[in-house]
Amino acid sequence: MLSDYVGADAKLSATLTEYFFGPGADNWKAGDRKLICYLSEPAGKTTGSLRAA
Repeated sequence: MLSDYVGADAKLSATLTEYFFGPGADNWKAGDRKLICYLSEPAGKTTGSLRAA
């Protein structure tokens, strides 16, 4: 869950978008289940981390 990463009381931009990458079909069949998740601000550049301190 996003709140597990940024914290339940995080003040996030309403325009942040969640994205993820996952393994292709062949890698999935081979057992690869790793996902890479990230947040992005479509309206502009972001810097730093949103992870809860």
